[in-house]
Amino acid sequence: MKKKSLLPVVLWLFFISLQVVAAADDHLSAIKSGGVLYFGTSPDYVPFVFYDDQGQICGLDVELIREAGSRMGVTVEVLDLAYDGLIDAARVGQVDLIGGALVKTEANASQVDFSRIYYQGTGRIVTLESADIGTLDSTEILNGKRIGVQQGTNFDQWIRTNLVGPGVIQTSHVVPYPVVADAMDGLKKGAVDFVLLDQYTYQRYFQSSGSYQIVSALPVREAFAFASRPGSSLIPEINRQLDAMILDGTAQRIAEAFFSRTYPIQNPRMLAPQVSDQLLSAETSSDSDPHSDGSCLNAMGFLGDITIPDGSRIHGGASFTKTWRVLNLGTCTWDEQYRFVRKNGPVIGGYPLTASVSPGGFYDFSVVMTAPEAAGFYKSSWQLQTPEGKNFGQTIWVHIEVPER
Repeated sequence: MKKKSLLPVVLWLFFISLQVVAAADDHLSAIKSGGVLYFGTSPDYVPFVFYDDQGQICGLDVELIREAGSRMGVTVEVLDLAYDGLIDAARVGQVDLIGGALVKTEANASQVDFSRIYYQGTGRIVTLESADIGTLDSTEILNGKRIGVQQGTNFDQWIRTNLVGPGVIQTSHVVPYPVVADAMDGLKKGAVDFVLLDQYTYQRYFQSSGSYQIVSALPVREAFAFASRPGSSLIPEINRQLDAMILDGTAQRIAEAFFSRTYPIQNPRMLAPQVSDQLLSAETSSDSDPHSDGSCLNAMGFLGDITIPDGSRIHGGASFTKTWRVLNLGTCTWDEQYRFVRKNGPVIGGYPLTASVSPGGFYDFSVVMTAPEAAGFYKSSWQLQTPEGKNFGQTIWVHIEVPER
């Protein structure tokens, strides 16, 4: 979603609030009446959702929803949101639908309604049959090991999100190969200790050789679905459209178009710390709403750039102050323990809020930055974070050009 000037965004947010009320009984009718389906996603998991070379959000998930929207007679507007904040964004009505390599768990299934699973894949970690590795019952045992994978695939993304991101292995221990066959050859030559590949590919092309063994205790499963707020009439319609696209071959054509390419993966999806099994059990053992104890929902919408609009030219080494205006769309009051943190880009650090922001209130966030010395285009992205370390809300960014001297 492109950044918007203040007035159109305020009108959009006002429309959303009206849509939430109107959709209390029939979410689908409200969407069709308005003509727009707002889709929230975190564009950091190829090939399902990511930014393309032109800076547009694309991917398998986005194209599926755009096709579904076309068949429903509505346009799809995509919002860049923090992955950890997707559930709350759907619950407060900031967006109609969420997705983007979104995993259904016991915890989040009690908070939103999920569609049917539209993608289910299983990877296998394999090594040489001759390797004496014992039983690998935890990913921690992979620490210090070299893992081969086909470059720019969803399994490449899985490694970087689930192993590199949490610090289980270093980036240098991920060895990308142009094709799976090269990765398996690297395993035979001792260039890597393990290879992660699709289970079907392994069974069809490599299992019969007898040269490899599966690390059976560490299967890699990916099952993704879309979701909306509880009781939404949109979910049955999304299921109907997905079923139709699967039957007529459209879904397969979309999937093949994205899985047939490779992608640069620069930033692993940074997931929030996992709650303990004991806490998770306590949260999911009750049939009540997880927020019925009085806790609140966090959601944030971008209102506009107060200073330094996208594309501003800043001389190398110059200091400047970037200010964004954001709106509290949730039910929580933000206090000084909330902070803006860098998602990616050349600027580092975190900035606590300097005032409380009640639901419905807005806040102007300013940060002093220094333009890089070298000429070029630079983008630094930021997200709002709770005191517990959970990112939420729309991603905001500064995008500048440093001209040649």
